[in-house]
Amino acid sequence: MRYLILTINLLWSMCLFSQTNFYVSPKGNDTNRGTQAKPFASINRALVETRKISGDVKLLLMEGTYYLNQPIVFTPEDSRKEGETLTITNFENQKVAISGSVVLNLKWKEYKNGIWKSKVAQDVIFDELFMNGQLQRMAR
Repeated sequence: MRYLILTINLLWSMCLFSQTNFYVSPKGNDTNRGTQAKPFASINRALVETRKISGDVKLLLMEGTYYLNQPIVFTPEDSRKEGETLTITNFENQKVAISGSVVLNLKWKEYKNGIWKSKVAQDVIFDELFMNGQLQRMAR
């Protein structure tokens, strides 16, 4: 009986001090629970959850590009107690990019002499345009 109680206490203490993992994926949903099967969609949503718990926490970013609609801001709430860590890293060495850019959904039309044009419906001001990862010259 004594060994049973000792074993239960050890297992309970390991649960209390174990690391918590939250998963984030560009294909996720911020209403999910942040598990590997049901990841969050945004880093900011995952940070909200980390602020609710103590202990070591890991935010695991799954493969893809994370387009930020607002900056990631760390506050004093993100500081952990001494000896506790908050780690943000990619999941299993998957390729991850965090971008402050905006995806433009454009309908290109040929103009003349190899020049293409498109209207930008979104309300954005920009001075660089990348297409398929390549910087493009824009009309002046």
